Amino acid sequence: RALEPVLGEILRTAPDAVRVAAARTAGQIGLKEGAPALLELVSNRQVAARVRIAGLHTLVTLKADQAVEAVKLALADGDADVREAATELQADVPHGEDTVSHLATTLDTGTIGERQAALAALGSMTSAAADELLGQWLDKLRVGQVPKEMQLDVIEAAEKRATPALKEKLEKYQAQQPKSDDLTGYRDLLYGGNPAAGRTVFFDRPEASCVRCHKIKGQGGDVGPDLSTVGSRQTRDYILESILYPNKQIASGFENVIVTMQDGTSYAGVVKADTANELVINSPEDGVLHLKKSQIQSREKGLSAMPEGMANILSKDDLRNLVAFLSGLK
Repeated sequence: RALEPVLGEILRTAPDAVRVAAARTAGQIGLKEGAPALLELVSNRQVAARVRIAGLHTLVTLKADQAVEAVKLALADGDADVREAATELQADVPHGEDTVSHLATTLDTGTIGERQAALAALGSMTSAAADELLGQWLDKLRVGQVPKEMQLDVIEAAEKRATPALKEKLEKYQAQQPKSDDLTGYRDLLYGGNPAAGRTVFFDRPEASCVRCHKIKGQGGDVGPDLSTVGSRQTRDYILESILYPNKQIASGFENVIVTMQDGTSYAGVVKADTANELVINSPEDGVLHLKKSQIQSREKGLSAMPEGMANILSKDDLRNLVAFLSGLK
């Protein structure tokens, strides 16, 4: 509880990164005594949006008495990111049918981000009114009346609720999708992603390992193609397909080989040089290797160094964000 006597001062005067960390810590340790200072933080529009959002999330996490007031204040904020956070958090504070009515209005008039947040909130609610509104949006989805940036959000909200009526509507939508399209079930990932979140997936998510093999503006590996301008060279369809099915189209010059040496050692990588006496490959595991041809027993074409099954590694939201990031690289 060492944070309690100093939390207010930190939230008022510390650098933004410290204020965010302090707000999150207050939530993690259940410091409800900090709620008044957190409400003051959320109310201060001179404070950076990310700091106020951190305070808002903490108030809701603490289930503080001030949480409802904070959400109402944030819904009227001038910053779209703050409004989006508050919109989604409406599901996590005490709410009634007026909340569903507000979400319905947001879905009709809000920014794309606010509308996505409204759908996320609906997916977390358990009221009949929320289910009815979600059902209306599933009907719109079936007849092509949902903006492409929101299609994934409608689907995910309905999947979270999984009531019989919503499940039936969702199954009807899925049944009308073309069976021969490799991207069936994934086309709703082409639009609506957050490029900043996609950048985090690319550079900071070890399970994705994107930066290990691909370079963007000088940062990253060179086992795979440089992606610095991929958005100006390839369509969103191509980018998504390359993530989901990396062996369908391997970029020229980045075909993999599997080399078995006479001592039984095997290496896999991209050919960088092929001379009369030496084969140079760039391996994701071993780096650049200079292999004497006199010691090579066999050589065969391999699969892409990029792993299959990325759809099982990353969530659909992560994949959508990654497509948004890569398609914006011009």
